[in-house]
Amino acid sequence: MEFKSEKSIYDGLKTALSAEFPNIKWTPQSFLRALVRMFARGLGLCWEVLSQVYHNIFVVLADAGALARHAVDWGLSWSGNAEQTRAQVLSRMRETNVGSAGWYENCVTGQLWEYVDSCTALVHTRGPNTVDLNCHYHGSRISRDVLDAVEAVFANDDYQIIGVDVMAVSL
Repeated sequence: MEFKSEKSIYDGLKTALSAEFPNIKWTPQSFLRALVRMFARGLGLCWEVLSQVYHNIFVVLADAGALARHAVDWGLSWSGNAEQTRAQVLSRMRETNVGSAGWYENCVTGQLWEYVDSCTALVHTRGPNTVDLNCHYHGSRISRDVLDAVEAVFANDDYQIIGVDVMAVSL
């Protein structure tokens, strides 16, 4: 029986995953996320159902020094012109995070999520004048730059941040 090296197994998996997730910027974190999503899809499960499980696995591995330096969860809610604000926030996030971007559908709610670099963000309207943004961020940088960019959208009086929830875990 022939045994493949770890690198050839990784390369084979990466090739298969690239076909399913062509817009992902490959890092150890995004590779693990794509692998878990593929596993969930193969079982006919929704990725969102396993997201918390994935997060726990990620933090355990990262804590052991295997993956990222930081894991950050944060969320914003704001009032203002919902659709205009949504577009501005996504634009600012693209400017702040250098990397690939793409969309996938949240199979629980049917809403669209957007990948921005290693950040997965859900931006949706809650009523005509309120927007929610939730971001699950894994990467080598603290997401303070992302928060600063998002908060900069609200520099004028047209918008008001009505809730901010940030949890930073330094690993």
